[in-house]
Amino acid sequence: MPDVEGSTVTNPSLILCSPMLEDSGEYVCCVVNKYGTACSQPIRLNVTGGVPEIHIQCNEYETCYGCQIVLECSFESKIPCNDVYWLKCANNRTTEIRSEMMNVEGSTVTNPSLILCSPLLEDSGEYVCCVVNKCGTACSQPIRLNVTGGVPKVHIQSNTYETCYGYRIVLECSFESKIPCNDVYWLKCVNNRTTEIRSEMQDVEGSTVTNPSLILCSPMFEDSGEYVCCVVNKCGTSCSKPIKLNVTGGVPEIHIQSNNYETFYHSQIVLECTFESKIPCNDVYWLKCANNRTTEIRSEMLNVEGSTVTHPSLILCSPIIEDSGEYVCCVGNTCGIAYSQPIILNVIGDIPEFKQEEEFHYAESGDNMRVSCKIFANPPCQKLVWKKWEDNGFTTIYTDSKTYPQENLIFSSLIIENVTGADTGEYYCFATNELGTSRSSPFYFDVNTGTAGYQSPVTADQKDGLPVVLLLFCSGNRRPEGRVTSRLVIVLFTSVNRRPEGRVTSRFVIVLFTSVNRRPEGRVTSRCVIVLFTFVNRRPEGRVTSRCVIVLFTSVNRRPEGRVTSRVIVLFTFVNRRPEGRVTSRCVIVLFISVNRRPEGRVTRSRSICVIK
Repeated sequence: MPDVEGSTVTNPSLILCSPMLEDSGEYVCCVVNKYGTACSQPIRLNVTGGVPEIHIQCNEYETCYGCQIVLECSFESKIPCNDVYWLKCANNRTTEIRSEMMNVEGSTVTNPSLILCSPLLEDSGEYVCCVVNKCGTACSQPIRLNVTGGVPKVHIQSNTYETCYGYRIVLECSFESKIPCNDVYWLKCVNNRTTEIRSEMQDVEGSTVTNPSLILCSPMFEDSGEYVCCVVNKCGTSCSKPIKLNVTGGVPEIHIQSNNYETFYHSQIVLECTFESKIPCNDVYWLKCANNRTTEIRSEMLNVEGSTVTHPSLILCSPIIEDSGEYVCCVGNTCGIAYSQPIILNVIGDIPEFKQEEEFHYAESGDNMRVSCKIFANPPCQKLVWKKWEDNGFTTIYTDSKTYPQENLIFSSLIIENVTGADTGEYYCFATNELGTSRSSPFYFDVNTGTAGYQSPVTADQKDGLPVVLLLFCSGNRRPEGRVTSRLVIVLFTSVNRRPEGRVTSRFVIVLFTSVNRRPEGRVTSRCVIVLFTFVNRRPEGRVTSRCVIVLFTSVNRRPEGRVTSRVIVLFTFVNRRPEGRVTSRCVIVLFISVNRRPEGRVTRSRSICVIK
């Protein structure tokens, strides 16, 4: 019989290898020989207790990396149990787990369930609970455990940072996670108070799953403290080690008094600037921007003062036209460099400008003649020269040797003593400063030499044969702003000469002269001169020489910007009638145009001359 031994002639005793509770009862041993069967007295057997019965709630569990898990287990036993332990089977290897092991709880007679406090991925496998009593050891059905993912591992690059007030700072942070993370935020701890910082807050960037680092765009002193990065997944929240941030100082704050300045050439100008800084500043300089070029200006440069930590304003001792532009003050400290708002500087200056008065001057031979003009120059004039226009160009008459180092408005005069007919003509004043040379409008000199064909005005009761002159003169002046000078001169001149040989010379002259000046801004000078001149010679042989000259003269000046000078001189006719009836006719038309545009893109003395004969 199974589980029975003995009960033989050689071993009549009964051995129950694995008695069960139902094996309890009375037993009689019977021995047989040839004489018959003999039985022993009855033996009573009582079977009690047995190995424990083990129960499990679930045969499969799943947990996250690091998340505590309990493998539930219980047992029943008719006799006391003296031991409980677990067996883990993974990768064909069996490991015994007991309560005294690290990160393990339970697995005792009083609490047979297995508690893994911080399971790792390698804790995945099959688990069996074993319970022992004096009857033996009982084992549960296998339980399968699957450990997945886990809370993130958070890493920091440094645990201490220092930055300047207002200077962007990044608290570096990264993490690792076997399962997706769903949240990142930071905690700031100051004076036992904890504040949560998230990416949507003002002046905060980062603090997201894709960029967990914390970026403070403009940190202030109160941002100093301890910071902790927190990363969350479905297994839980993991926090970094604390990071200490110290906010110090800050870039300076720069103030300017005005963003527009204007000064005259070589007149000292101060571009006012001040600054405030919570930490010492170590540098001050200026930047000049003009014509798409940036130049750095420092205190040690020529004609520059200021631009220092103690005196940040920029002083240009002797500004020139090229100093016009946009200026920016730069102040630096350990936190960085601060820049002021741009300041616009305009330096005013130009070539000399003339303010002349009388342009037509008449004198008798032997008289003294004087012409004057006013000259406004910034920068001041360095040289003044008077010249006369001759057929072959300008001839220098007088050079003013006086210097005008500090004068912007000066007067210059040309005096010619004991004038003669050779002094008749056009005179000009030339003024030169550092920016160039300019020329006045012409001064016209007309000298009466006393010859036939030109006489001084006389009365109507003079003798026949003497010249007859009619002079009409009208002048109107409005000064000094928007000054208008209007002149009208009409000269009717008749001269007749009867010569001994019978030749008759007859001249008739009409001069119409109009001049209009509008000064000083947008000054316009308009002149119109019409000369009708007839000269007739009757010669003894009967030949007649007839000349008619018509001169139309127009001059227009627009000054000082975009100044335009336009002149036109027109028409000469010469006719000869000869005894044999032949007629010689000449017609000359001269068109003269001169245009000046000043001072930018300035064109001086561009002439077009057309001669037709």
